[in-house]
Amino acid sequence: MIGWYFLGKKFVLSTLLSTVYYPIILQVLQNMSWLAMQIEDQLLAVLFAGIIIGAGIGIVIRVDASTGGVDIPALILFKKMGISVAVTLWTLDFIIIGLQVFNNSKESILYGLVLIVVYTTVLNRVLLLGQTQVQVKIISKKYSEINEAILTNLDRGSTLLQSKSGYAKDEGYMVLSVIANRDLQKMNKMVTEIDPYAFMIINQVNEVKGKGFTLPRNV
Repeated sequence: MIGWYFLGKKFVLSTLLSTVYYPIILQVLQNMSWLAMQIEDQLLAVLFAGIIIGAGIGIVIRVDASTGGVDIPALILFKKMGISVAVTLWTLDFIIIGLQVFNNSKESILYGLVLIVVYTTVLNRVLLLGQTQVQVKIISKKYSEINEAILTNLDRGSTLLQSKSGYAKDEGYMVLSVIANRDLQKMNKMVTEIDPYAFMIINQVNEVKGKGFTLPRNV
């Protein structure tokens, strides 16, 4: 009901499908003994379970659904407050594990913590897959040529920010652009060919919103 109110009808319907489908397919796979792979090493089992769980939940969330568990409040907090889904799930699961400290062995609690760390890390990677961009800041006397090359050769937008060097007090413009990871090498080569002495600052960004990214270019 809360998911319907905050996240919409489509989310609820896909979540209901996921909630019904999950136990059915789990039972089917458990009965397929030829698929079973017995792992005696408990730590190895926990690590691979975390990878599979994180990847599975990540795929479900990416199609605007959930598995019907604590990922629903996590998605609501992300939509309303921008809090990372992985961080919320990590916190909630950590609390749940903490409440079991008096009923389970220390080893089981520690294995549970390892599982949480692994699956939330993988989950976060899956959610950010294909969204990671690179922010590039370029300071050069040939800023005009570099700016034109970005627009023409990389087909990316750019912004010119007025700048002033701290030592020589030289005034000019800094070129700011956000590009895909795959274009970074091309960007480096292009800038170096125009100005070998250009000063570049490269930062990884997790999400970019706006024209050319989340909005059409012709908006």
